[in-house]
Amino acid sequence: MIKDFERGIISFSDYLAEINVLDKYKEKYSWVKSIIIYHIPYSNVTYYDNYLPAKFAYSTDYHKVIKEFLEEEAKKMALKKYEVLVDVNFINEKVASYLAGMGSVGKNQLLISKRFGTFFNIGTIVTDEVFNYNKEIKEDLCLNCNKCIKSCPNHALDNGYDKNKCLSFLTQSASKDFKLYDNMVLYYGCDACQDACPYNKSDRDIPFDDKSKLNLEILEQIDDYKAFALDKTYNWIGHLKMLRNILVLETKNKNISKERIEYYQNKHKDVKWFYDHLEYLKNKLGE
Repeated sequence: MIKDFERGIISFSDYLAEINVLDKYKEKYSWVKSIIIYHIPYSNVTYYDNYLPAKFAYSTDYHKVIKEFLEEEAKKMALKKYEVLVDVNFINEKVASYLAGMGSVGKNQLLISKRFGTFFNIGTIVTDEVFNYNKEIKEDLCLNCNKCIKSCPNHALDNGYDKNKCLSFLTQSASKDFKLYDNMVLYYGCDACQDACPYNKSDRDIPFDDKSKLNLEILEQIDDYKAFALDKTYNWIGHLKMLRNILVLETKNKNISKERIEYYQNKHKDVKWFYDHLEYLKNKLGE
């Protein structure tokens, strides 16, 4: 049950004046008058175990949790026509939050909230309801300390944000820049720049799901990965990327043999990006 959150409301017309929305969405959502934005925090306490995901994936898949919560909120507000949107939607959540005076974007391109720092997820409700909109002061919260920039092991923030160097992006992708994976410490996502942010104090411990502890032994025992990961945020990246991530960490920790890597290499030899990455890992073991 979500009890701690912050909320803001903006008019859809103000949002449209700020950002260009594709015509297909303008037509589909022509009935929308307001956007209600919610910031819902997750744990900013670090757990230590081999191996773990980023903090946003410590618990149950936030998409499902937030969607259920926002449906309840819509009923409480007696909204007649509305749609709940979480993560994948036509609304730029960071822009909407900024317009509502709920935060500003830091140098790591993450939204900073005075109350929650950067460790929170965003959900929105679009509705035909009209509200009295309070024009909030839009304060730039980034302290220009550059701690987030200095914290990134792949220098993804040195010249703006380069997602192709970002470990969070890489763990969810099939990149050929294998060397960039050498700095992984989490099997999914990355918290380096967030842990460095002065707004993030380690004081909010939200229930931890034991299924967040995942290693090669556990992965091998899973018969149906899709069913296992159904209620986890990492479910969408699929078994093969997850296996690659675990193998990267096993190699980094010198906890695997070349023969074991070759076993997985041959098992999935038809997937070139996977095969090539494991070839790189075999060479890493020989260094």
